[in-house]
Amino acid sequence: MKTVVFGPRYFGSVDYYAAMARAEKVVIDRGVRYDKRAKDVHRCEIVDTRQRVLLTVPVSKGAEHVSRWQDMAVSAHDSWWERHVTALESAYGRTPFFEFYIDRLLPFMGPEAVGRSIVDVDIELDAVMRRLLLIDAEVTYDASGLDPAETTDYRREAIPDAGLGPYWQVRADKLGFTPGLSILDLLFSLGPEAARHIAGA
Repeated sequence: MKTVVFGPRYFGSVDYYAAMARAEKVVIDRGVRYDKRAKDVHRCEIVDTRQRVLLTVPVSKGAEHVSRWQDMAVSAHDSWWERHVTALESAYGRTPFFEFYIDRLLPFMGPEAVGRSIVDVDIELDAVMRRLLLIDAEVTYDASGLDPAETTDYRREAIPDAGLGPYWQVRADKLGFTPGLSILDLLFSLGPEAARHIAGA
């Protein structure tokens, strides 16, 4: 099977993890080039009581000329982690799974992340999410020397819809099903069943 290459993601989408679950070999490119349009590196999307909500981790350049996302450090601007936690509590705090998972994620949404590379934070977060979703693909972090003929590359292009279909969401009765959200929505909505959904079971 081809190797699938991704850029780092902050709480990547459901389709991101579905693509990863279907792969045998995964590369998360630690050295991906900086592009300010690549918002997924430091942003994810959830849905609250009314609408989609973007959760953004502010980042700052470690040097005047930055060529890689690895060189972007998490900023303390506006105590962003407080907004993230409040938004997650508002959106999912009443689900039966929120209390079970949130403590595993809080270390990545707090002042402990400030000053660290956003890529390092993303990669550590991703390892936690893969464990929770029972994804056992072989994962490496160096994209150099890959054969393009044997590689599916999602670093600069959108990950296709995995075709998994709707799942139960907290606000679906009011808002209808909202596609394209962060894996957090699936995890807090389905709990342990999220792994089965990702696998297409």
